[in-house]
Amino acid sequence: MPYFVFRISEDGKPSFENEYATFKEARQVCRDYRMSKPEGDLTDMRMIIAKDRKEGRRLLSAKRKPPTVEEWEA
Repeated sequence: MPYFVFRISEDGKPSFENEYATFKEARQVCRDYRMSKPEGDLTDMRMIIAKDRKEGRRLLSAKRKPPTVEEWEA
């Protein structure tokens, strides 16, 4: 399955950037973006593995419930 890279805007909406065949390529693109973005820029680059671009966008947009922290873990 391909790796999709999305730019996440300030309001949390993903926009497709590119598709990569290997994890290493996609990871490097995300790292390079994070290292070179100007201070104060609130956008982010996210990578996800999915069968197609539509599923990748859906997975990134899905709201997940925060993990439950037990009292002995705090």
